[in-house]
Amino acid sequence: ALIRSSKYKCYVWALLAAPTVMFVGCRYGKTRDTVLTSIPNSGHTYRATILRRQYLLDNGMEDASATTYVLLDKDKGTPSYVYDQDFDTGSVVMRPSQCGPLKLQWTNDQTLKIICEQCGLALDSLGNHANRIGSIEIEYEGFPAKSSYE
Repeated sequence: ALIRSSKYKCYVWALLAAPTVMFVGCRYGKTRDTVLTSIPNSGHTYRATILRRQYLLDNGMEDASATTYVLLDKDKGTPSYVYDQDFDTGSVVMRPSQCGPLKLQWTNDQTLKIICEQCGLALDSLGNHANRIGSIEIEYEGFPAKSSYE
């Protein structure tokens, strides 16, 4: 299904076979944000989101490199973030670059696992990453001890 909003030039793709998988994208201001996945914990108190932010150049063209964010926020039923504004540093779990595809999994109501598939970069090579945000523990899986280039 494709849903458009003329006010924000947004679109939503929802896979009917898997209702928990949704793609949201918006062009508003100087970025285009695409939610790759967003899942609440079982108690629906927190929501983890993987979002890709593409920066737009002055001529309206997209910058060649997108930035991936893993975000953790209180669950409001859908991903909640303001387009074209920086994210609250307390909600950014990690901002990996040059990383393989990521998946999110809640192992229990208080533990979020970030899984990297086909990851060639060590977790420490990806930059800052949280081990805990508030009461939520963050675990990482699939990241090698050393990067493939080391």
